[in-house]
Amino acid sequence: MDKKQWRAFCKQRLEDADEEQLAAAGRRIVSRLLALPAYKQAESIFCYASKGREIDTFPILEDALANGKIVALPRITGRGRMEARWIASTEQLSPGAFGVPEPGADQPQLAADRIRLAVIPCLSCDLQGRRLGYGGGYYDRYLKKTDCLKVALCREMSLAFHLPGEEHDVLMDVIITERRTISIKKLNDEGENYEQNPDENPPG
Repeated sequence: MDKKQWRAFCKQRLEDADEEQLAAAGRRIVSRLLALPAYKQAESIFCYASKGREIDTFPILEDALANGKIVALPRITGRGRMEARWIASTEQLSPGAFGVPEPGADQPQLAADRIRLAVIPCLSCDLQGRRLGYGGGYYDRYLKKTDCLKVALCREMSLAFHLPGEEHDVLMDVIITERRTISIKKLNDEGENYEQNPDENPPG
């Protein structure tokens, strides 16, 4: 399948899935991220605000704010373009492009090179670190500006062995599912998968 077909497949599978199972998987993914040493050590994070059946990222935003981290979220500025805007509270978010909650234009901008860890949405990821997004290219363009740790949140049901890729795609460094934390760099360097505290008895 090409990217367009993969997107349609992933969106339909997500739509057909049980809502409570999706939410439970999302909570476990968030718990794994919050326990990640790289997250704990990061002074600044870049994280999307979730909507619909996406993994709920508001607990991440609230935790980061409570722990005194610099928290920035994407704000769409044009077709295929976005910037990072710094917030002090999730109450400073309001529906923006595509209905996604985003900071206002009056919030201070955070330079890309100040981001230490980025939490990235996806429809699917594969074990090579390829990420299937929604097709606008916003994250691929923006992430080229930073060398921060790139972490994708992906439910096991959406994880693929191999996705179609393009030259401009930005690879993820870490993929977190409800069962495992996968270090892509470790996989690429040593040719084996690295799973931090994988569950012995995965749900379902």
